[in-house]
Amino acid sequence: MAKMESRPTRWAAACQAARFALGNLDAAWGEFEAAFMDLADLQGEYGDWQNNLPENLAQSALAEKLEEVVSLDLEPDLDLPSLGEMLDAAESVELPQGFGRD
Repeated sequence: MAKMESRPTRWAAACQAARFALGNLDAAWGEFEAAFMDLADLQGEYGDWQNNLPENLAQSALAEKLEEVVSLDLEPDLDLPSLGEMLDAAESVELPQGFGRD
């Protein structure tokens, strides 16, 4: 019968595993923040597009799609379920194709 490791040994192993996981989370969080900054920048570009639409397109399908993109709440927080919901919303939005193609 194999002898179980001592509590201090298991504690040290658990601390080491947690430290390793924390390092991975830190790297992943940085990647996540960078990706959301890209989304926010793109959302700003869509906002600029929306703000510069000619009057004859103000009530068009293009304008509606731009409004949908611009109105997305892309303020990340530490609540993982809401982050997933935010990503779901960002991924499901129908992006405009451009003048005359919507």
